[in-house]
Amino acid sequence: MKETMVHLLELQEVDNALDELRRARETYPRRIDELRRELEEERTTLEELKGKLQELERQKRHYERELRRAQDELKKHKARLYEVKTNREYDAVQQEIEAWENSLGQNEEVLLDTMAAIEELTPQVADREQAYARSHEEKQEEMGKLLDKLGNLEEELEEHLKRREEIAGRIGQRLLATYERIRQGRGGVAVVPVTREACGGCFSQLPPQVVVEVRRGSRLIRCEYCGRILVWNEE
Repeated sequence: MKETMVHLLELQEVDNALDELRRARETYPRRIDELRRELEEERTTLEELKGKLQELERQKRHYERELRRAQDELKKHKARLYEVKTNREYDAVQQEIEAWENSLGQNEEVLLDTMAAIEELTPQVADREQAYARSHEEKQEEMGKLLDKLGNLEEELEEHLKRREEIAGRIGQRLLATYERIRQGRGGVAVVPVTREACGGCFSQLPPQVVVEVRRGSRLIRCEYCGRILVWNEE
């Protein structure tokens, strides 16, 4: 019976590994998708910032052209003052000059605001580009590792399943059925070692006599608190 208890503990260890591998088979793809979404969000944010900067640059060129146009028109209309022959013509040219002076002032003001916005946004874009480059490298590396692990998962699962079949063959069907029933009702853990005179599953303190019997390994002992099978782990 003592040898059977050892096999039960081995079976539990293999099942723990199998459960972990199955969880990994589900969580790795989810993590990869999550990393891809994060990268896409970071890239979109960067592109939006760059697009905003490009738009500001376009506006800057536009207002620079408008400013030059206003300067040229203002110069041209001021020159016309010396050519007019009547007061009416003089007043009309003077109104044009005032209008172009207003246009010049407005364009100068908007241009200065645009240049200030560009000056503020340019380092932000540079910082975000560097951050994205670092994040891209780190996430690509993590995704690569996860993909490598995924590639080995099926092989590991197959190896553990063979090992499980081998160990299960050394345990009687009745005891194996009990093991499976407990495992199903206890979150996958049916067999636990006694640790410091306590159940390794629920950590309840065990009576000294129970600990002695578990160590003797002459019969099946279950924790009176959680119902798991108790085994003595010599290690």
